Amino acid sequence: MRNPTDWEIPGHVEFLVTVAESLTMEFAVEINRDRDSSLKTCLHTYFQISGIDAMSITGLEGIRYQDKVAGPTETETAAVRIAGEVDRAYFDTATTEIEGSGYNRKIRVAKSCSNSAVVWNPWTEKSERMPDFADDEYPQVVCVESGNVGKNQTTLPHGSRAVMQVEITSGPLPS
Repeated sequence: MRNPTDWEIPGHVEFLVTVAESLTMEFAVEINRDRDSSLKTCLHTYFQISGIDAMSITGLEGIRYQDKVAGPTETETAAVRIAGEVDRAYFDTATTEIEGSGYNRKIRVAKSCSNSAVVWNPWTEKSERMPDFADDEYPQVVCVESGNVGKNQTTLPHGSRAVMQVEITSGPLPS
């Protein structure tokens, strides 16, 4: 069980969602404590895909990550493909793209004031243990989160404000 102070908000929080040609999410925190506050932030975005074996994630090549499943810190060498449970926090990231041949679609996740990306899929065993995730759902879902975690965690002084913005667009794969 988590300590209730783990969820304590150190100030005023705003979350703004704009739906237009793109989906834009803006997460703002203003600190009203009389001391510095460390924040770990992440916008959990789950994407429906046609099949885990027909998708890849680009934009993380050459980026260091902490693997929460295997343990060590590594550097990504190629586009991310998922063939088992994945829970990785990538550091010092920019725009990522999810490409899926099954839906002939590319999803672009552009962001500002977000220096981390988390890639997650529970795979078979973990999805069976999760009460809010169907046992057979994992092949059609990938989570690519934008935020500031691990070494990219943010520390804000009293009275300061931080704003993270994520813009998601989708379009066909180039011919």
